[in-house]
Amino acid sequence: MWIAANSSLPISSLENVTKNDIASILVPAVFAFLLGVAISPLILRFLRKNEMWRKQDQLLDLGGQQASITAKLNDDASQRVPRMGGLVIIVTVAITTLFFWVVSLVDRSGFIHQLDYASRDAGRAETWLVIFSLITGSIIGILDDLAVVGRLAFIKGKLKEYVGGGLPLSLRLLIASIIGLVCGWWWYFQLDITSVAFPFLGSFDLGVFIIPFIILVIMATYSGGIIDGVDGLAGGTFAIMFTTYALIALLQGHFNLATFCLVVTGSILAFLWHNIPPAKFYMSETGSMALTVTLSIVAFMTDTVFLLPVIAFPLLITSLSVILQTCSKRFFGRKLFLVSPLHNYFRAKGLPGHNVVMRYWVVAQISAVSGLAIFLLGY
Repeated sequence: MWIAANSSLPISSLENVTKNDIASILVPAVFAFLLGVAISPLILRFLRKNEMWRKQDQLLDLGGQQASITAKLNDDASQRVPRMGGLVIIVTVAITTLFFWVVSLVDRSGFIHQLDYASRDAGRAETWLVIFSLITGSIIGILDDLAVVGRLAFIKGKLKEYVGGGLPLSLRLLIASIIGLVCGWWWYFQLDITSVAFPFLGSFDLGVFIIPFIILVIMATYSGGIIDGVDGLAGGTFAIMFTTYALIALLQGHFNLATFCLVVTGSILAFLWHNIPPAKFYMSETGSMALTVTLSIVAFMTDTVFLLPVIAFPLLITSLSVILQTCSKRFFGRKLFLVSPLHNYFRAKGLPGHNVVMRYWVVAQISAVSGLAIFLLGY
């Protein structure tokens, strides 16, 4: 057992941390931001050249009913804003990770070697699983976005049947569960970890049921990915969440994982640089699926999975609003909200998009601080 088994390290264990240790966490994050800003125009040019935007407005909601209000709010077809902006995040993280691995080969003893968060010391144990989840999630997200923009011929004729014109929701959830199954299998059979910590109550051994639990958490977190609906909304909230988990990992003494989380944050901020109103591209499923799946794995690796609903509260309320709306229409024949998800409800009620985004960011920060407080007191 490696990281989760040692997740409750006392903060006093950081007394021997040097300035170089802290710098080795911050430098890759800054590098990722600068790199992301630099490559964003190239990715944007590619997306525009290939017309990677939705060709028709979203026709149906999750309940299979007409989504006329959502279509009017987003007006995707006429705006011609490219999807797959999440490529900025994925490509930046991949290049940053590879770059510092190559650079570390020059000096395996000094500060430069410390920058290699993917393979130095316990780097493989701390980062390879999250890198796997990020890349796997992004690949599935890319396929969904390609379906949305009409680039997958085998599904093109069925676009109207699916929410937003992408891959069937059932298929996306199935894929998310398969990713969870792989991670759960690795967790149980390779890492021999079967327990989870609950704040203030200690650890509970789930045995083999840790596998379905991981699947459930990944699917639940993924469902919150629909927060990507207003310029700057998803990027800002995800940046806050990953920064929070970077702090938790740092306080636990897991420098490699902390570095990875901050690299993701730097990449998200680079994306956000071009996603603030008016957005030049959208994160879409390419980014949201990768980030939600990865966030779930980070929560397990720090053994703070029960803090996830607190730290990722914006994702939780977004997902719950859709679930409640769907159940209300299906079982009671009426809407609970004028439209869902919740951020679209606020927009439909007349609140400007930038107001919705700013308030979500405020809620995300309060949630992050609350999660950190519970972590410090309850773990």
